[in-house]
Order: sequence, then C-alpha cells, then structure tokens
Amino acid sequence: MAEKVQQRKIVHGQEELLYYLERKRVKRVNLRVKQDGTIFVSASSDVSAKSIDAWILSQFSRLQKIRCKQLERNASLLEQKGMLERGEIPFLGGKLSLKQQEGTKEEIYRQEDFLILNWKEGTSAQKKEKLMQGWLTQEARVLFEEISVKTYEAMRKEGITYPCIKIRKMTSRWGSCQPSRGVITLNLRLMGAPLYCIEYVVVHEFCHLVHPNHSAAFYALVERYMPSWKEARNYLKEHAGYLI
Repeated sequence: MAEKVQQRKIVHGQEELLYYLERKRVKRVNLRVKQDGTIFVSASSDVSAKSIDAWILSQFSRLQKIRCKQLERNASLLEQKGMLERGEIPFLGGKLSLKQQEGTKEEIYRQEDFLILNWKEGTSAQKKEKLMQGWLTQEARVLFEEISVKTYEAMRKEGITYPCIKIRKMTSRWGSCQPSRGVITLNLRLMGAPLYCIEYVVVHEFCHLVHPNHSAAFYALVERYMPSWKEARNYLKEHAGYLI
C-alpha cells in the first residue's frame, strides 16, 4: 500500500523548489512535471528522502526550465480557452463565477462571488470576452496603483521616484522594472492571486529601483519591506498554471 504523499522543499541560493514524494513499489526513482508545473517523484522506500533531495538539487536548473515551459504552455491553453468558455475566473485568490443574462445594454459588474455579464441580442462571444478583459484590467489598474502608492510611501526614504505603472499580460514574469526609464510593468494575471502575492511583486519591482539586480542586497531590501516574501513567491510558483 502506497504511503502518503509528502511535500518537500529544496533551497538553492535564494530560490526554492517544491516537489511531492510518493512511495511506490518501483525499481527506480521516477520524476514527472505536470502541466501545472507541479513536480512529482515516486520512489521505493529503500531510497532515502535525503538522497532524493540531493538528486533534485543537482537537477535544479533543468527542472526550473521545464516548469517554466509547462507553465507557459498551460497559460497559453487557458488564454486560448478564454474566460467566457471557462465560465469562471480566478480572482484575488478565489474565483468569480460568470453569470450571463440578456438585457438592453452591454455591461459587466461584480456581485459578491459572481461576475454579471449583461449583453444585448447579437453580442458576439468575442465582444463578451473583450468586456470581461476590460473589466479585469480596470480592476487591476485601481488595485495595482493603490498598492504601488502604499509601497512607495513606505520606501520613499530609499531615495526612489514614483514610477510609471503599466499593466499587460505576460506568460513568464509577474512583473518587470526598467529603473533607467522609471517604469514598472505588472502582469494582469496577478489579479487571480491573493492580495499578499500582488503586494510581494510590487515590493519586488520597487526594490529594483534601488538595486537593479538580484544581489544579496536586493533580497535583503525585499525582506525588509516584506518579511513573508518567500511564502508569496512560492504561492505564485505553485499556482502559476491556473492564474489568468
């Protein structure tokens, strides 16, 4: 009888990698990376967990690349399917179910855990999708700006200037910073993540205005303004394949 699946964590510098270890009657250690980027390892009870950790660590860079490709592929499939076809969207760590109804005008608004989409006769699926994307973008614009202002007020003693905040969909990065231009771009897909994850990405990018690299000084600054940043980063890594 198989033992309970165990979650394990590998640390490589400032990076962390989570994987799931399942004990089975197999002759060798088997590894697979699922479409959502989750790493599963199956091995017999004769192989120690420490030795598997060491093996995973030796494959760290390769596994991260594989995960990144899987997550990009999954995000692309979700994009092709669209919010309208799925009937729901991830929203701030939860989900909003889509409720469609014919009316006298085209409009969209949130009502508790529902996203209400009113449409007129003849409204195309493409137009409905555009309405949903427009609503999500507007929500992101307000929220991202609010978090950015809050972050700036906390960090202005670092000698930074408030940047231009841009929003766009990205498949491989949650955010980017161009210190020389004073521009921070945030991924629209962050709207599917919990609030603390969005706050982490904003803090991360603001810290690049001080340190345009990923040095020890950079991570120390991130830690100063968000001590729980690793928890947020891990959430984004584990759920990246599901966030719109």
